[in-house]
Amino acid sequence: MKPFFCIDIGDKEKKYLLNGAELVTASVPEELTKEYRIASDKKRMLKEKAELPNILKIATVLAGLMAVLSVATIVMSFFDAERAAALEANGYTETIGMAVVGALLCGFLIFYGKKRKEKVLESFEFKNTEDKIKKAVEKMRAELLVPADALETEVLAFPYKVKGETVEFHPSKDGYKRADNCKFMLFKEGESLVFSALDKKFAFPISGLKCLKREKAELVLSYWHKNEKYDSDNLKAYKMDNRNGNVIINEYLSLYIEREIEESTEKEIWTVNFPIYEKDAVESITGLKAE
Repeated sequence: MKPFFCIDIGDKEKKYLLNGAELVTASVPEELTKEYRIASDKKRMLKEKAELPNILKIATVLAGLMAVLSVATIVMSFFDAERAAALEANGYTETIGMAVVGALLCGFLIFYGKKRKEKVLESFEFKNTEDKIKKAVEKMRAELLVPADALETEVLAFPYKVKGETVEFHPSKDGYKRADNCKFMLFKEGESLVFSALDKKFAFPISGLKCLKREKAELVLSYWHKNEKYDSDNLKAYKMDNRNGNVIINEYLSLYIEREIEESTEKEIWTVNFPIYEKDAVESITGLKAE
């Protein structure tokens, strides 16, 4: 069994290579990929420019901490005679001054950071860069003949090891099982079920679709692409969680597909893995019901 767009870290010859090279049916010209990459790099650079320098971020935290500790010291002195005496001996004015200065400095830096970000993200340069990215994506999809009604779905990419007949997630150094949820356009083309990335498309035989299974596993997603929150009314049934800013899913879908091995009469089983919230989209295009 081979999971699509995943990395078999136990394969010494193909280590760190994504599965699926043999499934590619079309690729975009290098100049289009370059056009997209240049625009994307510029957008990333502008977003980094919009952020406060690290020294100012640290100053914001320290100023806020100084204000909070100063206020806490004053408040605690109301309930602690010894602390009140010590504070009176050193002077309330100094502590109050530290609280005020810390609060003003923290507030100013937060305000400045917000305005700095708005200035960059609302600039002509940033909007023009986003427009270039959008046009590059449109050109690439046109090159790959992606239909207008294609479904935008997410496919899970993760490192794994094969043990016997099973595929096991390989946890990251922190012990968590992590997966990149990569965007694909999903559609049918002739007798094939096509997964189109930005620069190439991969095809599986529709006749090889076997089943769609719900699998239990706690996975930390690398991104959140949806326009609604993970705990919105539309998605709360999937019981997702959040850990340090990363969305966690407790289930995922595996689409099992049988495919003939090239230049052979033998067949092999592939799986395409999706976040659980793609259930409706996957069921609608495959005609299979998640078990």
